[in-house]
Amino acid sequence: MAEQARARHILVETEEEAKAVIERLDKGDDFAVLAEELSTDTGSGAQGGDLGFVPRGRFVEVVDEAVFTLPIGEISEPIQSDFGWHVIEVLEREERELSPTDYRTAQRQAYNDWLTEARAGANVQDFWTAQKVPRDNGPTIPTVPAQPAQQ
Repeated sequence: MAEQARARHILVETEEEAKAVIERLDKGDDFAVLAEELSTDTGSGAQGGDLGFVPRGRFVEVVDEAVFTLPIGEISEPIQSDFGWHVIEVLEREERELSPTDYRTAQRQAYNDWLTEARAGANVQDFWTAQKVPRDNGPTIPTVPAQPAQQ
């Protein structure tokens, strides 16, 4: 079980566009309609911006932080990420079973976090680098010198 949030978002290219989206929402425009009309995230936009239930760590850090701290039902201020500007609304949060994919992702992340911590706290060196380990080009076939033809 893990805390998961169900949120929706509208992704636009500029901060000004994000502010205009928020103004329209404040005036009563429907979030889902605006997401379909304006979002550059065509996957969620076609679903009214709905991102479904997701566990922590699924989104880029700034979006993840908003999804898990924003009060339910409140519209975020514009949030910038590498993808553009997000306007987010959290619909609900609850403890839910992780999907098999999310479970594997969480396992992988936990292992990577542990490994990073272990490397930082110990004298762990990585000797498996391209400079130190020759590339295996497969078996070589020895060449036999040609014999002069017998006459």
